[in-house]
Amino acid sequence: MVMRDTESKPLFVEILYMLGLIVAAVAAAFIQFIGRHYEGDYSSFLFGGSVYRYNHISYVIGLVLFLLAIILTYIFLYRKKLDGAGDILKKRRGLYIFITILFSILMFAALFMVCFLMMGISVQMKPEWMLNATVFVWPSAVLVFMILTGILSGRKSE
Repeated sequence: MVMRDTESKPLFVEILYMLGLIVAAVAAAFIQFIGRHYEGDYSSFLFGGSVYRYNHISYVIGLVLFLLAIILTYIFLYRKKLDGAGDILKKRRGLYIFITILFSILMFAALFMVCFLMMGISVQMKPEWMLNATVFVWPSAVLVFMILTGILSGRKSE
């Protein structure tokens, strides 16, 4: 089964949208590390390092910028491209979900690399749930959001 040009356009738009979200997530994660506070050092048998605490204002600014990037680009760019593509997404739902999962994994990898580059092996960030939320929850939330928008846009045409 060969995809026609009109069938590949919504999938190409989704790829561009997900790439834009990866860039926005990486930029927001970098913003979250601005102004981190040094708390002290730790040492163990194998490792020693430093402990830092997030600046809560920077963390919230990064989170809000990422959420705004998702919402505003969806409202002003992505939704307009999906309006006429409900039938195509219904036919190609498996490919749509595969692309969404692939780019969510790429977002996870990019966020993991940002955190590794900013912290290294020996630096710990406190509270740890903030770091885990950035690295694990953001890609998962984008995955769920994209799958729901694809399913809902496919139902609009019924």
